[in-house]
Amino acid sequence: MYNLSDIIRFKKDHGLKHKGSIAYEYLTAQSPPYLKTYDSCEIDFQCLQDIVKKRCTQEARSDTFVIHVRAFDVINKVPDADVFLKIIKKYGLHTRFTNCLLLYGNHQKGLKQQKVKESENYLEKLKNKIEELNLNCELVSKSADEDFISLATAKCYIAGYRGFGWLAACINPNEVIWDIQDPPAFPWLVNKDFK
Repeated sequence: MYNLSDIIRFKKDHGLKHKGSIAYEYLTAQSPPYLKTYDSCEIDFQCLQDIVKKRCTQEARSDTFVIHVRAFDVINKVPDADVFLKIIKKYGLHTRFTNCLLLYGNHQKGLKQQKVKESENYLEKLKNKIEELNLNCELVSKSADEDFISLATAKCYIAGYRGFGWLAACINPNEVIWDIQDPPAFPWLVNKDFK
């Protein structure tokens, strides 16, 4: 499985199997040693940001904010839809923007159908609630690399739960809203010593 965040966060050697990907380009720029474990390692955020900038084919729209919704395999840990609405209202996003993109990629094969259905229902419920705020809302799921680029370059980005959302937020030079991530606590982080 191509897990962009883990490959970069832990300098995982299996990322070299994904030629042409962001993770492959990052690893080859960093050079060995590559790791087989999940031990913390230093991330070259500038290198990653440069790769994203080079691959970005269109500028993010200034009338649009983006939310990363990590569901599917972790649907039981995703914040309630109302949490996202509170964040939108807290920062006045519904008055500052006209569009919202919900990026939600499910890149895990073999997931139980129940989790897929729960996730689809959750995404539809969240989309409908956002539209009640007089915003246009669109569900977006492309490749992991395309989704990552969209998050890392969005004009305004609500960073979603887990490492993929965190990594994109770390290199996004624009407005990033960290409320779901809750730094420095990062509730999703297994290794609390990770920096």
